[in-house]
Amino acid sequence: MNAVKMKEERARALCGGELHAVKLLLLGAGESGKSTFLKQMRIIHGINFEPELIKEYQHVIYQNIVKGMQVLCDARDKLDIPWEHPTSQLAANEAVMFHSGCLLDAEQFHQYVPLINILWTDGAIRKAYDRRREFQIVSQIVREKGNKESP
Repeated sequence: MNAVKMKEERARALCGGELHAVKLLLLGAGESGKSTFLKQMRIIHGINFEPELIKEYQHVIYQNIVKGMQVLCDARDKLDIPWEHPTSQLAANEAVMFHSGCLLDAEQFHQYVPLINILWTDGAIRKAYDRRREFQIVSQIVREKGNKESP
């Protein structure tokens, strides 16, 4: 065994096998991407997510999509952007009824999907989204929706 390998083995023994463990303190304002960074690190390094954690993230993603659509509807109103389709106002009224403190499961979220589709296909919501720098919105809404055609 050469000297370098011997030093590594000794260091591993002293560190309890965690030779290259790095502890990192992430600081930042709410919604600045701290959790997203950690999730990306897990994915990059091939660390699997436990089923419970996946369920927890699902709830957050569902909530972000519905809450994001609420914010877009509110912004559309404040920016005086008229609806392109009359049915969009009805869908917006129903979407606004969601209480953001509630956790959505898949079944509950799927009840909102038709409303979100109606709203997302209305040009008024797209115009509001294009002006998102004028208000605060969860940045994940479009990424989570996948593409701009459907949620």
